Order: sequence, then C-alpha cells, then structure tokens
Amino acid sequence: MKKIVTILFLFVICSMLLCGWVFDKPHEMYSKSTIVTNVNYDDDLVTVEDFFGNIWQFYGREDWAEGDICALTMDNNGTSETIYDDFITNTTYCGWVY
Repeated sequence: MKKIVTILFLFVICSMLLCGWVFDKPHEMYSKSTIVTNVNYDDDLVTVEDFFGNIWQFYGREDWAEGDICALTMDNNGTSETIYDDFITNTTYCGWVY
C-alpha cells in the first residue's frame, strides 16, 4: 500500500511540473520610451511616465534628472493581456528635454 501511495504521489508531482512547463507562457522582452518625472534622492527611486500615461519606477537615481528621456527594456512576465504585471529589466539614458 505504501508503494502505491508513493507512486501516486510521484505521478501527481510529475504531472503538475509537466503541466506547468507545457502551459507556462514564455517571457517576452520589449522596449518602452519614457520621460523622467520625479527623482527621489532619499529613497533612491526614479519615476518615469510613458506615452500612454503609465507610471513606472526603478531604483538607482545616479545621474537621472527630471526631463531625461529613458528607454526601458521590459519583461512581460509571461502575460500578454495586461502590462500591469510587467517589470523593468534595464534602463538606458537617451537624452533630455528642455
């Protein structure tokens, strides 16, 4: 009986892993152009806004200033339905607006 329960348990675990591997959507990368709207020096946080008015934030205020143009490399987190779970993987300085 113990052997049957162990085999059944292993079968269930393998099935769960296989289904997660087969049905897991791949992460896709994309770029987003933004402008820096706020730099919080106390919290080391940079706030940027994209063309559609979405606000994104990342840590590392080094040389960022309000009005800088920032290109974000984004990861869609395996979902294509919404951008609100996407995350920033890289930031690149692209100039500034007077």
